[in-house]
Amino acid sequence: MEGLRWTYRHPTLGPLAVSTHVWFLANGAAFTALAIVALREMGLSAVVFGLLVATGGVSRLLGATLAPSMGGRLGTGPTILATRAVHPAAWVLVALAPEVPAGV
Repeated sequence: MEGLRWTYRHPTLGPLAVSTHVWFLANGAAFTALAIVALREMGLSAVVFGLLVATGGVSRLLGATLAPSMGGRLGTGPTILATRAVHPAAWVLVALAPEVPAGV
């Protein structure tokens, strides 16, 4: 409890922790909605949806691999802000994808 109090009262780490919680909640909700839309509304097969999820996993692995060098160049704070700013763009692309096989 002492560590949690210290973290959440810290002027930098507190807001970062709260924003991370919000990000995880929003990302979980968005991915749940994506699964429903992709499988029910767009009619994607389980294999195609699985390939999309796997592609996302590979992208995340690549991002995690590049994160230390990006943090070294830009600094930790700017790197966190940049990734938080870019991440919603991926969801915008998902929302704008046409409901045709090419949209996948």
